[in-house]
Amino acid sequence: MSRTYLVLAALFGLGLAGLSVRAAETSTRAAPSAEPPSLWSIDTSESGGPAKRQLICAGAVIRQGLGRALPEANGAHCRLIDQAQTPAGVFTGRCRLGEDLFSVHSVTSGDVGHDFSVRSEMQSAANPDKQFVSTQRYRQVQASCPAGWDDGDTGFPGDVQLVNSLTGVAHAVSPPVPRR
Repeated sequence: MSRTYLVLAALFGLGLAGLSVRAAETSTRAAPSAEPPSLWSIDTSESGGPAKRQLICAGAVIRQGLGRALPEANGAHCRLIDQAQTPAGVFTGRCRLGEDLFSVHSVTSGDVGHDFSVRSEMQSAANPDKQFVSTQRYRQVQASCPAGWDDGDTGFPGDVQLVNSLTGVAHAVSPPVPRR
């Protein structure tokens, strides 16, 4: 299976029991958009720990999924089975990963066009006493992506290789990913 839905899994894995966070499933083919992709930084902390930064060239399809986090483990994706009607900025749903059912809740605050945060809580039905919590801060750092970056390309500061979150394809980049 390709890493089609890598949008956030590699960006900021929770690291708790092999669990990571990813954006809700998105199409592997972005619809044409009048707005070109822009460069975003994503700072992620789990349970109040130190933040990890990654950069992503984010077009409209990726930006739409940033506030909806679903668990992923060992390359398997949690499949959304239901979603509650919630006010803007709130996502609540349930998904199935293998035999396990997860409850997911996230709250988005700030200007989703330029600088915002998402606090996500996930709980496994198999382990109801354990709750996974992460906070991501998304900040647009450039109105366009650097030369050689495509919509969906992601990398950690200093990396010389990008992985595309929509296709799972990796490619070299020069100069290395900036440290913004």
